[in-house]
Amino acid sequence: MSETHNVFVAHRHEDDAKIEALKNLLKPKGVEIRSSSITSDKPNDAHNDDYIKQGILRPAIERA
Repeated sequence: MSETHNVFVAHRHEDDAKIEALKNLLKPKGVEIRSSSITSDKPNDAHNDDYIKQGILRPAIERA
């Protein structure tokens, strides 16, 4: 039986492939990871103070 984990990983977009590698490493162990991380496919606007103050990332972090 597999386990599902919600994971938030802070990383640079250049490291997106490493997140996929982590998922592939854990999958044979029966662990499936649903990542809610910001990626190059789902960029954020974290350089904008108003965006940060709105807590856009908070739900993803709390879910993890």
